[in-house]
Amino acid sequence: MRISLFKKLSAFVFAADILAGVIVGIKLYPLAGIVTVSVLLIINVVFYAIILKILKAGENATGR
Repeated sequence: MRISLFKKLSAFVFAADILAGVIVGIKLYPLAGIVTVSVLLIINVVFYAIILKILKAGENATGR
């Protein structure tokens, strides 16, 4: 249950990252927007993997 909720929330975070990159690209410079999206997505993928691993370990420990 918690993992599916986490996946839904992470989809919103990824969409917010892309939106932030588009805003930076429009306001500043297109290359800055691409770099912003790339960096934010890399950071989110790393955190996503770590948190998902912790959630799966917690669910395995509780037997859910």
